[in-house]
Amino acid sequence: MSDGRGRLRARPRDIYGSGNDYSERDVQLGLAAGVVAVRSNGRSSCPRRRSHTRSQRQLRNSFGVATNHPASFGIVGLGVGVEFSRQASLLPVVSIPFGVRGAHTSYGITIAVN
Repeated sequence: MSDGRGRLRARPRDIYGSGNDYSERDVQLGLAAGVVAVRSNGRSSCPRRRSHTRSQRQLRNSFGVATNHPASFGIVGLGVGVEFSRQASLLPVVSIPFGVRGAHTSYGITIAVN
């Protein structure tokens, strides 16, 4: 997103003309492990993933006063992958957040090509 002067904007500024600015920084560290559950033409694996996320949100009003909202939470990912060949695999994943209010489970698909 550009601010019209050739600079990138990483956050909303002057939200709806209110003079309030918003910024957020997120850092995530995780570990993934899996085992081969079935061996056949296509190999299936059961990977599990756990990660810890640290988030720092800030809302600054038009007077320059900032309100900070730090948060730490975890995410557990579950999925069963299918390897079609040594070059291609498919992994549907369910990500379940914990330790944070109002978070929702998310679903995704990872396609890997080697």
